[in-house]
Parts: sequence; structure tokens; C-alpha cells
Amino acid sequence: MRPALLIAGNFLREHRWAIVLLLLWGLGSGTAAAFSVGGGHDDALFFLKQQAVYSVFFTVFLAASALHNQRRSRRILAVLSKGIERSQYIGGLLLGLLAVSAMYSAALGVTGAWTFWMAGVSSVTILPLMLMLFLASALAGTVALFFSTFLNPLLTLVCTSLLLGTSALLPPASVTILPAYDLMHAVMDFSFSRPVDAQWTAMASAVIESAVIWAAASWIFGRRDIAVSVE
Repeated sequence: MRPALLIAGNFLREHRWAIVLLLLWGLGSGTAAAFSVGGGHDDALFFLKQQAVYSVFFTVFLAASALHNQRRSRRILAVLSKGIERSQYIGGLLLGLLAVSAMYSAALGVTGAWTFWMAGVSSVTILPLMLMLFLASALAGTVALFFSTFLNPLLTLVCTSLLLGTSALLPPASVTILPAYDLMHAVMDFSFSRPVDAQWTAMASAVIESAVIWAAASWIFGRRDIAVSVE
């Protein structure tokens, strides 16, 4: 576990400025949402939902390029030469992605709770929304990390978008298959005038499927020739 945590810490350190800017953007927009409640609930919800979409996109973009950048810099060879297993390496990158998603969801949760309070809605309502946002981002990032083990960043983004997008076309009986879309739809469909539609089954499915996809990514990465230079 310790090697994975160290790799996760290094991942966060490498992307610290992008993460800081993302958090500042989320906090700024969330603050704008709180102050816009007086002008209408629709404006406040627009700011919050806009930031929710950024969480998923940012996590996917980080995941799509993480392995490619490590291989291009040859840093990955130095790390693996110290006896760290490839599954631990993938796990470390995934932990870093989860940390980014958690930080952004927490930041948005703080400003969202403030917005809810200003709108006369219980601040506790934000909790299931932020949990769904975190799990949707985590699942999307795990899928992108899986594709990045054998594709370049551009194709990874394309394949991740296509795969996650297909869940919108599946029949209701298959709603728990790659439920990132279902979770985000529940977040984006939220309104102050009705209770939160917490997708507990989809959330549980997201946790299980993220673990399975991480295992598959580790298996593929363990059979890749990483000594070959990439451009």
C-alpha cells in the first residue's frame, strides 16, 4: 500500500498547479452560485451543475495522459526498477485521481452547502449529490486509465467518451452498467423544488466496476512493453 500512496503523492505533486487552479475555479464559481441565489434559483443551479461537469472532464483528461507522460519521461522505468509491482503503480495513479476527484467534490460540496442554505434548503441535501459526483468522476477516470494502458491520450479520450456515452442508450434494466451517465444525470437533474434522486444502486455498481476495471488495467499493463519510447 505504501508504494501506491507514494506514487499517488507524486502524481498530485506533478499536477499541483492544475489542481489548485481547478479548486480555485470551483470555489469561485460555487461562491458565485451562493451570491446568485437572490436573483433566482435557476442561476445558482447553473453554476453548481456547470462545476459538476468539470469534475468528470478534468479527471478523465488527467487519467488519459498520466501513463503516457510517465513513459515519455522514462520516469516509470526508474520507479518500477525499485521493485514496485505494476499493479501498485496503476493503483497509485488511480489513488491520485481519486484524491483529485475527492478534493474537487469536497470544495464544491462546501460552496454547494452554502448555496443550499441561502436558498432555504437543508445543506445536508448536498451530500448524496457530491457522493454521486465523486463516484461518477472516479469511474470515468478509471475507464480512461484502463484505455491509457494500451492507447495514446487522444484515442483514450475518444474511447472513454464513447464507452461511457453508451450507458445513455442502454435500456432501464441495464442502468447499473457503467453508471457514470446515470449518476451525472441525477446530479444535473436536481432541483431545489424536489428531493434528491439518490442512485444508491448505481453508486454501489460504480464502486464495484471501478475495482474490476482497475484489476483489468493492471493485468494489461503488466503485459505491456514499457521500455519502448513513446512520442
